Amino acid sequence: MADEDDEHEAVQVDPYCLLGAEAAEVIDLSDDSEPEEVRPSKLRTSALGHRFLPAALRVKWYQEFPDSPSPSSSSSAAPFLQFMAGNVVEYQRKDGKWVRAKVGEVVFDGSSSHYVLDIKPYALPHKVRALAQQPPAVCAPVLQLAPQQQLVKQQVEQQLEQKQQNVEQQQQQQQHPAVCPPVQQQAPEVHAPVLEEACAAANRSRGQEALPSPTFVKTLAKLLPSPEFEDAARMALSCLEEVARLTFGDKVRVRPFGSLVQGSHLEGSDLDVFVDCPGLLDGPVIDGKGQESKYPKAAEAEKQSKQVHALVRLLRHLKSSSFIVKERRLERHVRVPILILEFQGSIKVEADVSVGDDSAGVEKGYIDRLIQRAFVRAPVALPWVLLVKQWAKVEGLNKAYEGYLNSLGWTLLCFYFLMVRGKVPSDAFSQDLEDSLSSSLAPFQSSRSLHFDKLAPSTWELSEFFEAGVLRLKQGSFSLATAEPESTDNWRTLPRVAYQGAELKVNVKEHVKKQKADDEKVKKIEALQVQILEDKKRKELMERDRKKVEEAFEKRKKEAEDIKLKEEEEWRAKLKARREKEGAEEEVKEAGREIKREKKRIEKEKKRKIEEAEEAVRKKQRDAEDKIRIAKEEK
Repeated sequence: MADEDDEHEAVQVDPYCLLGAEAAEVIDLSDDSEPEEVRPSKLRTSALGHRFLPAALRVKWYQEFPDSPSPSSSSSAAPFLQFMAGNVVEYQRKDGKWVRAKVGEVVFDGSSSHYVLDIKPYALPHKVRALAQQPPAVCAPVLQLAPQQQLVKQQVEQQLEQKQQNVEQQQQQQQHPAVCPPVQQQAPEVHAPVLEEACAAANRSRGQEALPSPTFVKTLAKLLPSPEFEDAARMALSCLEEVARLTFGDKVRVRPFGSLVQGSHLEGSDLDVFVDCPGLLDGPVIDGKGQESKYPKAAEAEKQSKQVHALVRLLRHLKSSSFIVKERRLERHVRVPILILEFQGSIKVEADVSVGDDSAGVEKGYIDRLIQRAFVRAPVALPWVLLVKQWAKVEGLNKAYEGYLNSLGWTLLCFYFLMVRGKVPSDAFSQDLEDSLSSSLAPFQSSRSLHFDKLAPSTWELSEFFEAGVLRLKQGSFSLATAEPESTDNWRTLPRVAYQGAELKVNVKEHVKKQKADDEKVKKIEALQVQILEDKKRKELMERDRKKVEEAFEKRKKEAEDIKLKEEEEWRAKLKARREKEGAEEEVKEAGREIKREKKRIEKEKKRKIEEAEEAVRKKQRDAEDKIRIAKEEK
């Protein structure tokens, strides 16, 4: 029991494995036979990245023990063990012998709380396996041309057998669709170009450097910026100089810095410039002493205010230029105010414009000009820098505010690695007295692609760069290896047990990209075959549910329409009744008004008749009075 406890004792393993640099995975068997059930105590694999750079194997580590709780289907072991399905692993027997095998289906056994791995024998040709099991520094000379041809023949025969098995499995699946065999990863095809890489491996085993493949060199040369982009960058710099002279006078200087000065720029890199003009940021003098020494915070605030004022002045003249303003970082909390512009030329170029030299004692752009000089003295560093910068850009590892290195940090790291290896002289950054540093943009890079076949690094050198401790994954964060130069001699002797067969695998990937794409397509098709029945059932259920939902929706829609029609009819009836009621009321009112008018007319007519009668009486009285008066006068 004590021996078994010691055998299954927990092993502290880094939860993330970078490039398989550590021997972190093993399968321990109980006897020499090929078992049907294996409980993984340690697992070992080798992981290589896509394209031309190795990528980190981000798989959680999990270990199963007799006294551990039974994991559920959602346990953290499931993703890792399912990842193992179809991969080539190695296990160590009791006698210490390492045997290579291929993992088939991974099934969880609930009764024993163990994962059952279907292990199948898997072996490379003997000489290739022996070569892969040795560190590259002590490799014996590899096969000559005839054995290499035999190797290719054996591997092609294995691939034909594998394809024949796949065809038979597909036919069985078509005849019996209810049974889907476990999906296994198909080994990459090996063609004639592998002979070239095998010879390169032989040269490397003798201590020589392996030459990169033409495909890799061609892909690497695509990282060089186009001449059109470099012309647009120079034109943008010239236009900025004209705008600055219009704003601040003829004494102003627009000085670039950054990757375009170094010569390590990629397509679409930003143009970083700062405006330097005598007296533009000079502060006032108090009692013969500069204000900056007496009131540092006030001087810094005043300097920032002057920088903002200068950028605002520059903005006024930019309206009539070929630039558009994308962003203004002129807030008070910004340490260095800048304007982010976009040059509207044949190719758009983004320019970051600042005012003054805020480099804390070191002239801004001085390091960039030293790097430009280092590229001239050591052109071999250019492919390394472009490759690593592009990788960091794609992986999102070039943002300093997120805790990673910026582009300048990656550039210096590449130079350090190449200096330690002796590919770059240690005095590459030194400046001779008669050696003047150019303050303009670096020369065009488009002409340098002609020499990339001689300068491009090999995949093995790139593996050493990443394996040597440049990046370490620790609890999800990156940190730089702080190895001293004297400790870097052990870089070649770091554990490479996870690299067994890796060199051949990398070379095959470089030379047969087209075949790899076909293999990836086949693997995707095979992986989809496992889910055909489930997808079909899922689609049927979804279709049934969809029909039910549509029927319920139509029913509710019809009910809603009926309710709406009923409400409209009721509303119309109420409206009609209301209108009829309003009409009757209006008729009654009109009749009342007619009666009132008739009464007024009758009263008016009666009054008129009375007035006429009174007028007639008065007339008769006047006539009588006239007659009496006349009669009196006659007497």
